[in-house]
Amino acid sequence: DTYESIVFSQQITRIVIVTLANIELNPFSNLRSLTLNMANENHLKQIRSDILPNLVYLSIPISFDFQLTKLLASEIFSNCFTSLRYTDLRIVNMPDFLSWSQCSSLRSIHLFSPNINIIPLILQTCTQLTYFGIRITNENRLKIFSLPNISNHPLKEFIFIQPRNSTFIFDIESIFPLMPNLKR
Repeated sequence: DTYESIVFSQQITRIVIVTLANIELNPFSNLRSLTLNMANENHLKQIRSDILPNLVYLSIPISFDFQLTKLLASEIFSNCFTSLRYTDLRIVNMPDFLSWSQCSSLRSIHLFSPNINIIPLILQTCTQLTYFGIRITNENRLKIFSLPNISNHPLKEFIFIQPRNSTFIFDIESIFPLMPNLKR
């Protein structure tokens, strides 16, 4: 690498990837916004807080590598990305163990999940969240007995979408007390 290429790469703050070709993200230490319209294993492995410490916005497509997606979600929801404010994560599964810690940086999340029980977990984890959009992709029952005790969560906007052809009725109203500041 030349001095010019190093300096140039540090000035880039936004990247949109629309290829499955391997792209090294290491040189872009000042990256603020990363959008992956297509993602491969190499791309997902590089989305780490030690490689992209200044990331504010992250959008990734549906990934079929569920293990990498779990690792990425664990890092995102454990406050490793301290600058991250906005995410569009597509598929996020429930963690095997409730290993997420509080994530005070995230303000906006949009995701797809097969499990409705991720809603209270995200509310408990993301203490400063103001927008939460979720599309449920499977028909799991809400575990009402395991709802966390959350008082005065700042969430203002909640969008809940379920499959159009679903006949399953979610017990979503039991989650509303966790979100007392909803505007719509």
